[in-house]
Amino acid sequence: MAQKTPNKELTLDEKVKIIQSDKIKSQHNLAVEYSVSKSQVQCILKRKAKIMTAYEENAPIRKKRFKVQENQKIDEMTWSWFSRVRALNCAVSGPMIKEPAMEFARSLEVPKVDFTASNGWLSQFKARHNINSAKIPGESASVPQGAVDNWTKRVPTIIARYDPKDIFNLDESAMFYHTMPDRTLCVKGTECKGGKQSKEHLTAAFLVNIVGEFQKTLIIGKSKRIPGLGKKSVIFLHFCHSQSSDKDWCALALSYHIEKSAWTFWNTQMYSYLKCIIKSGAS
Repeated sequence: MAQKTPNKELTLDEKVKIIQSDKIKSQHNLAVEYSVSKSQVQCILKRKAKIMTAYEENAPIRKKRFKVQENQKIDEMTWSWFSRVRALNCAVSGPMIKEPAMEFARSLEVPKVDFTASNGWLSQFKARHNINSAKIPGESASVPQGAVDNWTKRVPTIIARYDPKDIFNLDESAMFYHTMPDRTLCVKGTECKGGKQSKEHLTAAFLVNIVGEFQKTLIIGKSKRIPGLGKKSVIFLHFCHSQSSDKDWCALALSYHIEKSAWTFWNTQMYSYLKCIIKSGAS
């Protein structure tokens, strides 16, 4: 009596290999190779269209069973949208996936009670298509540690003969207001690109002395005026400098200048300040 072959569930990857080998190997040899029955091989070949669709839609290759999902058409349309957007190197987030999914549901006249693009649906969508979150590589630069150490050693000698309130540091920061997020959802194993980032920005220049006294902070841009502020050139930034109380607020005056006049303004300010120091007898 022939021994019955035990029922063994194959992974998606194994099923695809059986389908791809069908023309060069017999069903009997495939059954022996994968330790399954011949009827199971025949069943896989009958379902090859669905299996290959799941494979092409990036379903996890180690997955063995695929449940019949509700609203499959919405899933297919959303996956097609996601693939097109990522092909353009656009960053994609969870809420961004939900929005077109709801649009597709409306176009298919699916009742809201049957589909809400919930967080649960989003998690299942990402699992079905092997999607995870990844950081988009960006431009980076670093200062040689030797230069930092050398400067740190020189500073005490340079500032020793000055009063702390007369020692200032000028530093700048930038707000890239058209920049896309630095993370995106993408298919596991694919190269994560973000495309070119917008370079449009405002520069904030901060001048502060050792004792923590702010001079007027400069906001530098290309436009003659900031839209919405009219003829105002001074903005007040309100911030809380106490973690223990939300009532301890301060106002920092921000002066807006276009690029061409910004550094002229700083030079004039610092020259006036230095004249005061010299008059007071500071060496």
